[in-house]
Amino acid sequence: MCSWLRVSRSGFYEWRGRSESATAQRREVLKRAVTISFEESDGTYGDITYIQTWQEWLYPAAVIDCHAKAVIGWAMEDNYKTPLITADITMTARNSALDPDAIFHTDRGSKCTSRTFAEALRKLKIRHSVGRTGICYDNAMAESFFAALKNERVHRTEYPTREHARRYIARVNRSVPRG
Repeated sequence: MCSWLRVSRSGFYEWRGRSESATAQRREVLKRAVTISFEESDGTYGDITYIQTWQEWLYPAAVIDCHAKAVIGWAMEDNYKTPLITADITMTARNSALDPDAIFHTDRGSKCTSRTFAEALRKLKIRHSVGRTGICYDNAMAESFFAALKNERVHRTEYPTREHARRYIARVNRSVPRG
């Protein structure tokens, strides 16, 4: 292998024996901190929200009106892919009187920056705003909503199926005061 890669054996063994780079060490520290934070919050923090059922996971998404501080649209699927958030914003546009200058703010996740999602927003005449890398504050309202939903409702119930969880959460969302 060394001759095929055109490296000396001594160079290979020297490379293999090196300690981790400073960057790799920082990543490992960060990885442990994120894992601890996630576990200590009983799984309530993370860019992806999910609900455990006996069947499998259910992934809810919500649109929150930052002015009214109310959930105005939601969708739930068995996966967290672009169709989930597309269904979420489509339901919102269908069921809410959105301002003509409505802006939909997202993080930089691949689902939110996909061509498919951008096309859905364009068709709905909704402007897209994307957060800056490393800035968590613009997602704080959604994090707070999902944390409250999980702590006050979801963690108090066991769901045999995704459909059971879906119905329960939809019922909770309908009971959230508007405005």
